[in-house]
Amino acid sequence: MTMKSINLTPTIVVALFFTICISTFGQAESEREGKETHNELEYEIMPHEFQKHALPHQLHRQNLPVVERQILADMPAKKQTEDLIHVCDSSFSYSTTGEQTKTTYTRDAEGKLIVWKQQNWENGGWVNLWQFMCTFDNNGNRVAIIDQQWEYGEWVNVYSSSYTYDLNGKTLSSLYQNWEYGTWVNSSKWEYVYDGQGNQISRIQYYWQNGTWVFNTKHSYTYDASGNSLSFLRQSWNSGIGSWENNYKYSNTYDASGNRLSQLSQYWDTGTSTWINNLKSNYTYDASWNMLSELYQDWDTGYATWVNDWKYSYTYDVSGNWLSKLKQDWDSSTSSWINFSKTDYQYDYASKKIIGIYYEWSGGWMPDDAYIRIYLFDNYLSSGSSCYKVEAYYSSFLSAIGDEANPLGGNITFCSPNPATTLVSVSNPFDTEASLKVYNIAGKLVKEISLNTGENQLSIQNLPQGLYLFVIQSGNTFVQNKVAVY
Repeated sequence: MTMKSINLTPTIVVALFFTICISTFGQAESEREGKETHNELEYEIMPHEFQKHALPHQLHRQNLPVVERQILADMPAKKQTEDLIHVCDSSFSYSTTGEQTKTTYTRDAEGKLIVWKQQNWENGGWVNLWQFMCTFDNNGNRVAIIDQQWEYGEWVNVYSSSYTYDLNGKTLSSLYQNWEYGTWVNSSKWEYVYDGQGNQISRIQYYWQNGTWVFNTKHSYTYDASGNSLSFLRQSWNSGIGSWENNYKYSNTYDASGNRLSQLSQYWDTGTSTWINNLKSNYTYDASWNMLSELYQDWDTGYATWVNDWKYSYTYDVSGNWLSKLKQDWDSSTSSWINFSKTDYQYDYASKKIIGIYYEWSGGWMPDDAYIRIYLFDNYLSSGSSCYKVEAYYSSFLSAIGDEANPLGGNITFCSPNPATTLVSVSNPFDTEASLKVYNIAGKLVKEISLNTGENQLSIQNLPQGLYLFVIQSGNTFVQNKVAVY
């Protein structure tokens, strides 16, 4: 097969589809219950707003309205070091009652999501349910999303959001409107403020009331010198006294590598005008920064101590992707952890397919319906709600070549022999020194060296058998070959 190469923009630098190898948060049921639901489009719309592991605790327990799905610029629990961006092409979810849902993602030539569509399987065919249509400006910024529902054989407008940006691509405002009687009607909006390093330090939400915008909610953030979020404060507008009132806040600690070690949730007691402990989480990691566990504890006011509540434990494959996510609840009567639920993951990197299956414990593991999230190297791909299984199919984009990188013209072969066993001769097609990066079938960077002009020898005897992508870059130009190792 032939690798696809296209002209690029600063938004997604190299749209290399690996044809040979490779939506704050509406969680209707709390983590205490072990079931999760989500507006999954928001992961793709605002990937910086979501993280793979813990979501802020108090938000776990609320079924927030649509207008608050964007409220938290959350802090990643794990640094992302991969050079590839992975995006979902389609996904299928299956419920224990036999219901099936399909989600398809349509992208432009640069990989930007332009249509997200969901369908249900009914009477032997796929029936439209919802779709989201996205538009972008010339800088690749998403400027509008329109939500539509399928009714009586046609798509009907329901909800829209539009965005403005500064010269650095930072969101300045987001406007939300409902479709009423053939026209868009204001519902709410957010306005955003950043510091000199580009960190979001505040955002204010307004509601549209009686033809004017009125304050509703304010979020404030602080950061350390490395850009890690230290605190998040939520306040509500008290129109009676004309000022902001504290609601709740989160405080975070990190290790030297920037991995979050703990998060403390506190709520504001208006009677005593003090912050009261609510919930605390602690995180552990392996040597590769993979999160191993999340421990959640409640504050026992009577004993003034933290008491175990629930925890998550994770296992990973050799590429650093989830194999299992186990949830256990604390049984205070026996002072032991009791199984509650788990999600197992299967990866077929050659077919670019991931499967997630959810189980609950009832003397044994039984499939059950819940919310399932699918990730690949910390890239959110897809999800399914009220289902026991999700199958996700994906493509990958190389992102670390450079903001203005372009493919070198022509079909250039620079690796020989191919297939290879122990040694590959790499002919640098550039007149200057260049860099070579080698990616495995899962899209993980496995080798990186500097190339001299002319012929170079690369040992591959330690690489497992399989297909690899070799990418040479010099300045803002690159070229790639597929190489089979056996």
